[in-house]
Amino acid sequence: MKSKKQYTWTQNKNYWTNDVFNSIEECIEDAKTQNYSGYIFIGRVHYFEPKIDAINLLFELQEEACWEYGNVAENWEFSRETVEILSERLNKCLKNWLEETNQEPDFYEVCDIELTHIEAKEEVK
Repeated sequence: MKSKKQYTWTQNKNYWTNDVFNSIEECIEDAKTQNYSGYIFIGRVHYFEPKIDAINLLFELQEEACWEYGNVAENWEFSRETVEILSERLNKCLKNWLEETNQEPDFYEVCDIELTHIEAKEEVK
């Protein structure tokens, strides 16, 4: 599993267009290399994590079974423990498949936003 970067920065809290970095320090350094000084916002990146809802999936299967086989399928039920096992396996499979096919979501929301003051990077003469 590849590690996703966790922080980004901006000067406008409503407009996040800069790269994503491994640390707050890297965000500050990037801002300095772009000659920003003053206040910037730094936020933690929260990527979308797709999950399969095993309960809904099994419910759909139960409905399909009842539709096709009638009353004899009504007693087909699943225990909480077995649903949790299925959920864990399905989500592990989904995660592996997304990684394998290079289709992991790369979009995110920014949270835990903090205002930080920085000084522009001094040019070396």
